[in-house]
Amino acid sequence: MIPIILVTLFVGAFGATVNDANRYIDEVLGRQMPTLVYRNRLDPLPVADYVTNLSSPGVLRAEMRKVNVTGLGQIRRQGDCGRPGTSGPGRVTVGCNVVLDRVAVSATSDLVYFRNPSQRIGVRANFATNHALIEVTSVLGQPPIVNLRLLRPLQPHLVFSNLKSLPVYSVIEKGYSQELSRILQTQLSGPYLANLGTACRAVPFPR
Repeated sequence: MIPIILVTLFVGAFGATVNDANRYIDEVLGRQMPTLVYRNRLDPLPVADYVTNLSSPGVLRAEMRKVNVTGLGQIRRQGDCGRPGTSGPGRVTVGCNVVLDRVAVSATSDLVYFRNPSQRIGVRANFATNHALIEVTSVLGQPPIVNLRLLRPLQPHLVFSNLKSLPVYSVIEKGYSQELSRILQTQLSGPYLANLGTACRAVPFPR
């Protein structure tokens, strides 16, 4: 077996410290993001109605209505950020762990099983505490590039209302677990990340 050698990509940036990185991300998440969250309706974040299959096509279909993601405005730093580091001339990266501990997705669904009449149910996915890595990379003369990556798979706990007895409960549970997790992931990598980029550009980058 060929040995694997891990190479450190970043070296310490001149002048910038861990405290500088902490202050930067706290300013982004604690001062800039609340304004954007309120202005752009990110918490709760409504999702447009749509129709999806929760299993094989034609077996279990859900018309998703009143879909809302809550808790994105509560994302905060956990622990110290890494020291800002360079990976090339004028290129500096800040990496910080954040915690997602009160995030949920709720929806009202018109659920159709085979050709049976539709059944309107409510469902809420409360997601177990998770962590994500925010990386902000700044190149001199350019706006910073922001990435957000979950550190563990999403783990939803589902609560149903008005779900009558159906012979496919396990299929329903699996389908909604996957679908509501997909919704959260999509909103994190879409609207939330776009606004996070705006917030990061509004704060002086630590160098």
